[in-house]
Amino acid sequence: MAEGDGNSRCWNESGIWGDASCPRLGEAIHCANCQIYADAGREFFEREIPKGYFKSWIDSAYNPAAKVSGGGAAYFVFKCGGALFALPPSAVAELSIFRMIHKIPFRREGAVVGLVNIDGELVVAADLRRLFPNIGESDKPRCIVVCSSEQGKFAFAADFARGAAEPDEGTLAPAENGDGVCASGSFKLAGERVVVIDFEMLSAAVMRRAR
Repeated sequence: MAEGDGNSRCWNESGIWGDASCPRLGEAIHCANCQIYADAGREFFEREIPKGYFKSWIDSAYNPAAKVSGGGAAYFVFKCGGALFALPPSAVAELSIFRMIHKIPFRREGAVVGLVNIDGELVVAADLRRLFPNIGESDKPRCIVVCSSEQGKFAFAADFARGAAEPDEGTLAPAENGDGVCASGSFKLAGERVVVIDFEMLSAAVMRRAR
């Protein structure tokens, strides 16, 4: 593979994310310090924007809202530990890619487990597994859901977010005993059961332990 080739992804092959055989690593230490990596990044951000690019993003952002505008209740749906959950959209302040949660030593009780850096702000991080018994282990969480309450912000890791959704018609139901104390109900989404979270109870359970 030629150095500087526009199609080259040497950092994934011989670089830090590959077998680390690249002779440049001895001086650069990390691919992020290499000119080839920097040039590739510059080429990516300076490339011509494809026709219809912005329209596709607008459509993807607004289509979910259009689907829930028919008079039904809209929910923000996400998956955590193999189980689906729903929050009121107004409770979600931000959706971020997954980032490291810095654990708080000796924190064995309550939902709060650490802090996470969200755009330079340290936000209280919770572990929903401590509040919902139906959540299993998550092999690889992909996003961070940031919530905003009257007491402040808090965040938690999720497998992925489905975004805005409307329940299947006629499937709203009360919470079950095994759903957890912060559950207020449930519904079906494309046949899958979704647990509705009582945001006030969730916020109280998290922020009470954060102080």
